[in-house]
Amino acid sequence: MLHLLLIGGGEIGAPKEDGSFRPLETLEIDQHFINTIGKKSPSILFIPTATEILDPKHLYEQGIKSLYEDKLGCKVETLYLSDNPSIDNIKEKLLKTDGLYIGGGDTAFMMKCWQKTGFDKLLRLTALQGKPIAGLSAGAMCWFDKVVIKENGMSEFVTGMGLLDNFCIPHWNKKKMFAQETIAKNTQFIGIDECAALEIKGNKTSIVRSKATADVYQCRCCPNLQEERLRQFNSNKLIDKRSFGR
Repeated sequence: MLHLLLIGGGEIGAPKEDGSFRPLETLEIDQHFINTIGKKSPSILFIPTATEILDPKHLYEQGIKSLYEDKLGCKVETLYLSDNPSIDNIKEKLLKTDGLYIGGGDTAFMMKCWQKTGFDKLLRLTALQGKPIAGLSAGAMCWFDKVVIKENGMSEFVTGMGLLDNFCIPHWNKKKMFAQETIAKNTQFIGIDECAALEIKGNKTSIVRSKATADVYQCRCCPNLQEERLRQFNSNKLIDKRSFGR
């Protein structure tokens, strides 16, 4: 049974290079994720592939550890694929952890890295086995058939994990103009605001928020942008059941 928490974005309180800190905007969503694991002091495996080439000082990792260890009482371990861990080592980490958190960043780089190393297949299997997985921005986009990226001001697609139909656009409250200008007509997709998350547990979905005005939308460009707020509904509308037999 799938258990995914797809977070549209929001700051996690990570440190900056000048020593100051970004605000913490997603705490209620992260707390909800830990509560659904249902275990005291759960272990969390952090996957920061999307920022490995952008964050040499590992500031993102520091932010995740501050949030999930100091504030939420978890035990956090980080998996850097740039360290070239063995397949057996990766399998062991995925098996032993209580939950995973996939960070945001460069989505195209992340998908290319996963597909090159075979990590995408291991992660997909882990998801299908029901391991709780939270993903922010790039970590939310990756589960769909396609992943939309911005290239030279236009939208392009790379292959996603294929567990959910179509694609999603995180940071939706800031990306509507981009979608209107670059997404093809009659295209359907999911838009997830910052400080909102779409939770998928089996064939049920719900919306989790850390900001009252944040939401999740079913969207279409046809040709003008149309959006409809999602409420609790059967996730057969999102999940391509054929993907479970791929």
